[in-house]
Amino acid sequence: MFTEDLAIFFTDFGVDATLNGSAVRAIVDTASVVEVDGVLTAAPSAEVTSVASAATVPGQAFVANGVTYTVRQVQRQPPDGVLTRLALARV
Repeated sequence: MFTEDLAIFFTDFGVDATLNGSAVRAIVDTASVVEVDGVLTAAPSAEVTSVASAATVPGQAFVANGVTYTVRQVQRQPPDGVLTRLALARV
């Protein structure tokens, strides 16, 4: 079985952040999304290891780059759930 070391990705692309008051390393994406009728909205999210986010639930605080967000959704990523994507809302 092949196991990839994700540490290099978080070292190269991640930022220091806090998740519910605990330090984590996360890859933060603040992409814009065109929705119905051409309305442009922000869709911030963060990718963290599932180990670092095991107890995360919607409503908790996530802070990165001096910006505070609220976790809206916690999504374990396929195929193995090693990574978790947090859908965020800016506070």
